[in-house]
Amino acid sequence: MSRSEQESLSLRIPALAPYLLPVRALLEHVLAAWFGERGDADEAKEFLLAVQEGMTNVIRHAYRDGAGRLEIELSRNGDAAEVVLRDWGVPFDPEAIPPPDFDRPREGGYGLYIMRTVTDGCVFERSGGENLLWLRKRILAPTPAEARR
Repeated sequence: MSRSEQESLSLRIPALAPYLLPVRALLEHVLAAWFGERGDADEAKEFLLAVQEGMTNVIRHAYRDGAGRLEIELSRNGDAAEVVLRDWGVPFDPEAIPPPDFDRPREGGYGLYIMRTVTDGCVFERSGGENLLWLRKRILAPTPAEARR
């Protein structure tokens, strides 16, 4: 097994707003350790923004700001970071959410758009009472040889 196949982190936390920033900081440090100098800082920040939006949506909507549990699985898959957010709250249908109207800005309602826009993959599933959100983002900057291809 290669080193990248072994790199993963699993967290189980209360789905509460005070955990957002500490978890984001932890994930930021893990990404830096995994991808080092070749990691694209902007790509990593976009990925972390998408993860934070996903976590926020679980807290606000799946549990409606009530008590609940959130599991976070972060892994490295080659040149990309992947996260799975798992909760047991209210089911979510992303197709029922209209795209944001940028001509009429409002507070909130941009999380799904952000997650889909800044990641290379954003998939929602409902299975056996669980909501799953899978996010993927390429983090490693290409080597000079890869960039010339």
